[in-house]
Amino acid sequence: TWGEKKEAGRAAGRPWYWHCHPGMRMAVSAAAVPGDGGSPNPGPAAVSLGLSVAVVSSLVNGSTFVLQKKGIVRARGRGTSYFTDIVWWSGTIAMALGQIGNFLAYTAVPTVLVTPLGALGVPFGSILASYLLKEKLNILGKLGCLLSCAGSVVLIIHSPKSESVTTQAELEEKLTNPVFVGYLCVVLLMLLLLIFWIAP
Repeated sequence: TWGEKKEAGRAAGRPWYWHCHPGMRMAVSAAAVPGDGGSPNPGPAAVSLGLSVAVVSSLVNGSTFVLQKKGIVRARGRGTSYFTDIVWWSGTIAMALGQIGNFLAYTAVPTVLVTPLGALGVPFGSILASYLLKEKLNILGKLGCLLSCAGSVVLIIHSPKSESVTTQAELEEKLTNPVFVGYLCVVLLMLLLLIFWIAP
């Protein structure tokens, strides 16, 4: 059973994810294998810590806008500025802490594992808004939260092995890649359209 596999893996000194899906083992274990540049990547303990930090940061980021809006509503009811409301400041501080946590997680585990976990903030923020702001979450909203969580799990399980950049030459080669340059041009074009045409 799942519990027996977990206990057997723990007795053998294996990391927590060893009894999970094989794709999950390959994706997370990739961080424990020395890279091509000769510098070893973090081990299983660092990967577990990095994933935990990524999950907590995602939940914190999901609560920031809810707390800020709650602070604005409270300040508006009192007729004062939201800069004087402690709930608004707690949301702002939580935003900074969440981004710092994301940065730390990116240094410990591959990007393909951290980025999908950011979607966990969507259902958490929706649930928090239903309690703090008394907003109703309809069936489509609940379905969207479920799909975001399912998508995160699928992306993590089937994530490819990430390539580590160890030298400046490799970084310059990737930055001048035609695919990256094309993507950057599309993003800049969309930004210009949004700024000067769609929402001037």
